Amino acid sequence: MHYPGVFLTRPIRIAIMLCLFLSFFILSPLIILYTAGYTFNFSTFHIEQTGVISIDVTPNDAKVYLNNIFINAKLPIRLANYLPGVYHLRIQKEGYHDWVQDISVETKKTTYIKDISLYKEATPEKILSSSTGTNISFSSDGHFVAMLQNDSEGQSISLKNLLDNTETNIFHTTSSISPQIFWSPHTNLLLVVSQNGDAQDLVFYNPTNRVTFKTEVVSPTLSFQWDKKNLNRIYVQEGTNINAIDFGKSPHLLIAHTNSPIWYVDSNQRLWTQSASSNETILLIDTFKQTTSFHLPQNIDKIIDANENFLLGTYRGKALVFSQKNSAYALNKSFDFTRYFYSAAQSRYVFWSAWEIYSIDEAGKIDLLNRSGESIDDVFLLQESNSFLIKNRHSLIAFNPGYNTQQELLSNDNMEKVALDEKNHLILFSYSGDIYKLSF
Repeated sequence: MHYPGVFLTRPIRIAIMLCLFLSFFILSPLIILYTAGYTFNFSTFHIEQTGVISIDVTPNDAKVYLNNIFINAKLPIRLANYLPGVYHLRIQKEGYHDWVQDISVETKKTTYIKDISLYKEATPEKILSSSTGTNISFSSDGHFVAMLQNDSEGQSISLKNLLDNTETNIFHTTSSISPQIFWSPHTNLLLVVSQNGDAQDLVFYNPTNRVTFKTEVVSPTLSFQWDKKNLNRIYVQEGTNINAIDFGKSPHLLIAHTNSPIWYVDSNQRLWTQSASSNETILLIDTFKQTTSFHLPQNIDKIIDANENFLLGTYRGKALVFSQKNSAYALNKSFDFTRYFYSAAQSRYVFWSAWEIYSIDEAGKIDLLNRSGESIDDVFLLQESNSFLIKNRHSLIAFNPGYNTQQELLSNDNMEKVALDEKNHLILFSYSGDIYKLSF
């Protein structure tokens, strides 16, 4: 039958119907496969399962490039349906150092890029000038600096508040023997130790409320330990006594007795010490004066930490990590180290030598975080990004062990002492008696 003015003839209508059928049976499976995480790989001409990339960075207005293609989306970003493979990721913002890394995408898995911070491109600024030869010591949070200087009448120690630029004289001596300066690694508490015959004069200073506490330890040399939990307490050895000294309190509190110079007081006020009869026997003396002995497979010259799970010690420049089993300790690992610190926020120790950085938690778990080709001088923990600030001979490096990435923050051959003020995002360092700050 003929319909005047109608262009959809029967063959055309059949063609349209066939196209719709074909579209349904082709597009529907493709849409279902795509939503299920499959896509067509034009390189191999196969349908493959895809992966997801999740990116969360500070600052959150940074720009993200994947294989040099700008991702026009706001952070945090979730990128779905990416074929398995290696992608070049670059995160950047004007005025900040770029973060660059090759990331791997796997099928049916999400690749997370998180706990990443971009660091500012900044120039060091001088904030304090002092005379050449001044011995300076930064507080653990970088808010204060103690300065030991010679004057016409002897030696004096002044304390500079780097936040409000105020200065306080806290100590003076006419002795020719220089006093020792110690900062608590856990809080803002300064300890000045000076020789007084066969005794040691101890001056504690709290710079936050500007309170001084003085006491004396009857010992020709000072052997002491900062308490990790009670931040206003130290333990000292006076003869055969291990005593606790609390800031602002007298007299000293007796903890236990030992003849050995190798000792450690744990958070339960139990004394761990080397036996006088055997260098490879450790004695645990609890608060009820009950003694338990543990065998060590080798000698140690210091106890850094000890509990029911492990013992952390040193011997001739090596760190020794022992695990406890059946009233004895087995040596898990030993490695060279230069220095170490304890992070209360993460409950772990960080050790470093000239070439390696290790992490040891309070269960005795050991992780090798970095092996460097550049000699390491100092290490600081950047808790916000779970990264490290590393000072080497020529530069300051931000190192992220999770992604094994490095960003050079400053190139300088003349840095001496370095401190980190993470709260205010500042790096402090000294050079020829002057102190500089660097924003990051």
